[in-house]
Amino acid sequence: MTHVSPKTLLCKAIVLINSHRVFVGVSLLVAVLSFIYYPSSEFLGETVNEVELFDHFDVDKDGEINRAEFWSLVPHLQKPTTERTRAIASTEYLRICCGFVPLDVHTLRSAELDQLEFLLNDTSLEALLSWTKPETNQFQVHVGDLTTFLPASRDIEVGYVWSLYTPESSPPLRADPPHTEGIQAVLIRLLSSFHSKPFLQTRFQPRGGFAILRARSSTKLDITFRFHAEFQLNDNSKQPFWFTPSQFAGRLVIEADGSHVDFFHVTVPSDKSLNVDMEWTSDTGIDGNDETLTVEIGYMKQMELSSLEPSSTFPRASCGKESSMTIPNIQWEQEISHHTAELQLQKAFFPFKQVEYYNISEALSRAAVEKKYVHSIVLWGALDDQSC
Repeated sequence: MTHVSPKTLLCKAIVLINSHRVFVGVSLLVAVLSFIYYPSSEFLGETVNEVELFDHFDVDKDGEINRAEFWSLVPHLQKPTTERTRAIASTEYLRICCGFVPLDVHTLRSAELDQLEFLLNDTSLEALLSWTKPETNQFQVHVGDLTTFLPASRDIEVGYVWSLYTPESSPPLRADPPHTEGIQAVLIRLLSSFHSKPFLQTRFQPRGGFAILRARSSTKLDITFRFHAEFQLNDNSKQPFWFTPSQFAGRLVIEADGSHVDFFHVTVPSDKSLNVDMEWTSDTGIDGNDETLTVEIGYMKQMELSSLEPSSTFPRASCGKESSMTIPNIQWEQEISHHTAELQLQKAFFPFKQVEYYNISEALSRAAVEKKYVHSIVLWGALDDQSC
């Protein structure tokens, strides 16, 4: 008899479900998961039937298991190891909503220079202009995936900063995302809800990711984090279109043992007039052998991921226009302000932030009091993120 692995059977189940042979596919799915982890027809500690199990993973209720929904199955396909014990300890999931408003082309520099019509005729922009919605509006993640945000030690003080992942010294120039593991794999999965080609190893500084413990209670941790990423929008690998948001800023409220998540949110800040940098090449010349590099900067109103409710075994909340985040009301024993936490993360990315900077009005007031000169720097974008 030929031996067939459980993973092969599960992949077969997904194929059957997506080819609309739902009953056969779901039955096989239940059998495989039950065989591997859940004896006595129990899944995540609860007795469920095939339809309930399928509905659990079919987040958007379209009768199919798509790529984003498949991620929720991944923790149950991997055999527990010493390294993954913490990551799979929880039996809970978190429903994530994806908010996305396309880039406003009228904020581009070319629009201010009355060159927008000429720019929009560039066929290289087709990928950008056609990116009008995210890959998925909602999905769910296993709480174990979010434990990758936790520091190596829980015995740390509020204000402690740690690296989420280390940027490569010379990231390869690729048109498609490379294979990733650990927290980088989790971040790629999250960003893939916006577009199918996210890159964490960005081409230019600032690069990497840092987190800080903003607050803690006897059982919970409030983590503020920031990382940088970009998207390659073109299918043409010879002419990539790089879309680089200013930064991704987030917050995670999680049990210290990684068993439960109260709140998760990550967003591209929209409080500045410009928050996206873009670079692409276009064919020029009669024979099309010459290339011209174009650099642009613009603004997008929304690019964010947010949880609606705390994690649970079977998340029930559904994303929609009327849905809103629930901010946890927790009595912290130790904490620093959100502003202070953000400043500490800035210093982790930028050595020049060790010197305090002021806006022009405050600088003039302080200069008059201290009888000092004012050294002013005028930039098109912000110096402390990727929108410059």
